[in-house]
Amino acid sequence: MSLLTDIADAVAVAISDHTFTLPLTASRAYLPRHELAQLNTLKVTVVPKAIDITSGTRAANQHDCQIDVAVQQHIETNDGALDTDRLDALMSLTQEIADHIRFKQMLDTEPQASWVRTENSPVYDPDHLGQQHAYTSVLTFTFKVVR
Repeated sequence: MSLLTDIADAVAVAISDHTFTLPLTASRAYLPRHELAQLNTLKVTVVPKAIDITSGTRAANQHDCQIDVAVQQHIETNDGALDTDRLDALMSLTQEIADHIRFKQMLDTEPQASWVRTENSPVYDPDHLGQQHAYTSVLTFTFKVVR
């Protein structure tokens, strides 16, 4: 497989093997798109995003690999309103995932990949929330590999 998909798989394992406040299983895919009915259960999707290769040393290059992690769930109460408590829990979960990957620094199954940064902007997709009552947040992790 490619370096990018190997790192994406390692991120999925790192998330799935950890215990968070909400139960989850992360899976790697190429698109974090789900039908609204599928989002009645929490979906965490890991997606290879980008790779930037720059000169490192005479013998190696630096690969900055970006991996997206989408956290998604339909958040509607029986009366059609948004479930604020569930939204708060999902916001917390998103932060937990960000912290877990940041504190790991290196991935167990891809130890040559070291964490560089995490981006979460916007914190959630207001269009998904407003139109579909679906919480969608995307974390972008950057890992450095020198090879």
